[in-house]
Amino acid sequence: MCDLFGVVGRITRSVLPLLVVVASAASISAAPAAGPSGTPDDPALKDKKIISFGGGGAGGVSTDYFKENVELVEKKLPIDGILLGVHPTIDGTFTYFSSRFFGDGTFNIEDFKPFIADMKATKTGRFTDNFLQLNVMPGDFDWFDDNVIQAILSKAVIAATITRDGGLKGIFLDTEQYALSSKGIAPFNYENQKDKESKSMADYQKRVEEVGYRLARTFAETHPGMTLIFTYGNGLIARSLGADGKYPLSASNFDLFPAFLDGMLRVDGIRLFDGYESSYLYKTNEQFRQARRDIKETGKRYSRYPDLYEKRLKVAFAVWPVGGAELKADNYLENYFTPEELEHALNFAMRNSDGYIWLYLGGMSMLRNKYRELEFPPAYKQAIINARKPHSTDYKPVYRQGDPLQSNPPGSLVFEVEDMGIKFTPASGAGEAVVRDSTIGLESKGQHGKMIELVGGASKSTGTARFTFPKAIPDGIYSLRVRIRYPRDRHDTTIQWIDSAAGNKVKPLEGSGTGWTRIVFGNKEKGTWLEDGKWTWLELYGPSQPFKENNYGWKEFKGVGPGDYSIEINDDDARQYRLVYVDQFELVKKPD
Repeated sequence: MCDLFGVVGRITRSVLPLLVVVASAASISAAPAAGPSGTPDDPALKDKKIISFGGGGAGGVSTDYFKENVELVEKKLPIDGILLGVHPTIDGTFTYFSSRFFGDGTFNIEDFKPFIADMKATKTGRFTDNFLQLNVMPGDFDWFDDNVIQAILSKAVIAATITRDGGLKGIFLDTEQYALSSKGIAPFNYENQKDKESKSMADYQKRVEEVGYRLARTFAETHPGMTLIFTYGNGLIARSLGADGKYPLSASNFDLFPAFLDGMLRVDGIRLFDGYESSYLYKTNEQFRQARRDIKETGKRYSRYPDLYEKRLKVAFAVWPVGGAELKADNYLENYFTPEELEHALNFAMRNSDGYIWLYLGGMSMLRNKYRELEFPPAYKQAIINARKPHSTDYKPVYRQGDPLQSNPPGSLVFEVEDMGIKFTPASGAGEAVVRDSTIGLESKGQHGKMIELVGGASKSTGTARFTFPKAIPDGIYSLRVRIRYPRDRHDTTIQWIDSAAGNKVKPLEGSGTGWTRIVFGNKEKGTWLEDGKWTWLELYGPSQPFKENNYGWKEFKGVGPGDYSIEINDDDARQYRLVYVDQFELVKKPD
């Protein structure tokens, strides 16, 4: 799940850049600090619940494992609930119900009786809010196929029966369209629909709203009062397209979801939460406040029923404790969150939510069916507990170079691509490969700002785009950050930072000597060619600046005037098609 700046997402559950810490290890205490021992919990957070997603294998934690190990699981995780999976074996074949829900195929409720029995027999203590995990993927169906829709509704009856009879709060529906990265069917993307040539977007919106209504009514009639949490909702679109209304809904690859949600909003007896997965890496109160505005204010614009949206759509948030890797217990600063940062992030998330926070535990393997010992380091477990105590909203996390959501130190400079001089140099013998300004048609690609499109061909290279800084740069030590967006066939909301000081070794480009800083997308000789929109390599150097093995991208700028310093981006990937959208450069001032 990825949306770094517009998700990204899960960062899109994507791999984060390696974070190189600028602060010294001594600047962070080993344990979180939330006030004196014995400080009472904040009463305003009394009814806020923290649940977990992931860590139990594909499709959720199995009900038999949970029944047999509930005391151990509750000891490991000081939270309020987890996601469970029900995976029957039918005709000798193990089946993931979670991934067969949103599409063709039917099941028999009798196949799920053992799972319901497991849930009834599970003696929970702290875990009061458990959910059934379901997915919208693979989502390979036709919205206008009545037989498929009826199959989905029949499975909705089964799912809601499981949650009702099994004592679960409801359903956690993963709405991320993973198929966008594999050119599969994405159910909430109009451009991805097979009948888009014969049916308008309005036709699809009407049909999708109808299906959303029928699905919610089925849930509510089978399990009255149940809760439904989406990983992504209208908040994703709001964050992707911005609050200024410049871009139409059609610029998002999630453009059919608002109609789906509108159908559900028309149904009484069901609680709906936008889970806003984009908040995975947030650390400050203001980030969560803005996310709430994305959902409740900007997201409301995409609903046909703004009054119902305001009344019934609730806010939830996601936090990814590991931030892309296992938690290290020996050096907290090597983790994306220190215990203190995690504690504050959870506090701010609860403060701004309407009830639920979900921790993404993917990659932690804490709850595998074949259990292996892996604990949250004690300081992180305590951070989850301490998150319920009063905290100052003025908290600032430790500055780390490479943190994609971190505010830059004072003196840093931001350059929008549309303000920078740009020159294009087609590659020799490039064939059909071109380099061009892709402002035209930008809205249809779901992108922002003025970006550069490097379109690969069958040749070795696609040419070069050179960006020239428009003004003098104050003397100082800086590193370079470049903001790119994934191509259209990825999440149009995903933004990835390429950071010269985030663990990418710096070396001069051989045989050049021009003094340009270069970012290389796709150097096959180095084994670092671009794959599915992910950056893998960065080379940085500058005028009269000798290479230093240990500087990791920090460069001294001295006497640099307008036009004296430039950035070159090229793509020498030999694959036949490549898009790279670039919209912002930053010179990050090295902290004192």
